[in-house]
Amino acid sequence: LSALPNYTNKKRRRRHHMELSRSTAKAKRACADKGYVADPFASLLCEGDAAGDPLLHRGYYARHRAVDAALRSFVRLHPRGQIVALGAGLDGSFWRLKATGCECAYFEVDSDLVVAEKQRLIRNHPILIEAVGQYAAGVSGAEDDRGSYRLIGGDLRDMSTVASALEREGLDATKPTLVLCECVLAYLDSDRGDSVIAWARATFVDVF
Repeated sequence: LSALPNYTNKKRRRRHHMELSRSTAKAKRACADKGYVADPFASLLCEGDAAGDPLLHRGYYARHRAVDAALRSFVRLHPRGQIVALGAGLDGSFWRLKATGCECAYFEVDSDLVVAEKQRLIRNHPILIEAVGQYAAGVSGAEDDRGSYRLIGGDLRDMSTVASALEREGLDATKPTLVLCECVLAYLDSDRGDSVIAWARATFVDVF
C-alpha cells in the first residue's frame, strides 16, 4: 500500500500512508467495539479514539466478513499453506487465525514506517508478541525466536524488491498460497497494480 495519491514529497507521502493505516485500524476497532464483528485484537493494534458513524461500521463489517471468509476457507483447504498479505497495515487477521489453531505461514508487507509502528504495538502487548515471536516484533538479537509470522517492510511499487525480501524470509513458491490485497490495489497506479497481480500469477504453483 505504498503508492498513495501522487505526492511529490516522499516524507508527505509516507506520513499520509501512516495516517491511512491508523485510520483504518481505528475504523476496524470501532466496528469491533460496537459488536459488528468479533475481533479481540483490534483494540490492541489501535491507539486513540476509535469512534465512527454507522455507515462506516457497515462498510467495515462487509469488508471484515469478506476477508475473514476468504482466509478461513483457504486455511480449511490448505492448513499447511501460506498467506501473503500485501499492504497489511495494522490489521490483526493473523492473530484471529492463530487463535483458531492455524498453522499457515503468514507474511505481511507494508511500508517501513507502518512496519515499525506495528512492531511497536506488538511489543506493547504480551499476547501479540507471544504469537509471533520476538524476531517479527523487531527485538534486536532475537533471530532465533521466530514463529510462523513475518513482517516485512517494502514498497509495492517495486515488486522485484518485495519478492526478494519475501524469499529471504522463507516464502515457498511451491506451497498453496493465498495472496491478500485488502483494499490495496485501488491505491496503486494501474500498471503497478498489474505488476502485483503478474507477480502472484508467475511466482506460485498454486495461488488463490
